[in-house]
Amino acid sequence: MYAEGGSVFGNCWYCAGLFNNQPIFINVPLAAC
Repeated sequence: MYAEGGSVFGNCWYCAGLFNNQPIFINVPLAAC
């Protein structure tokens, strides 16, 4: 599961771009948001 610019289960996700027409979402520590 992911939420662009949001937090999921205490982690943040952000879209890093597209790969093969699919969005790439990266999970980062909440402290890094």
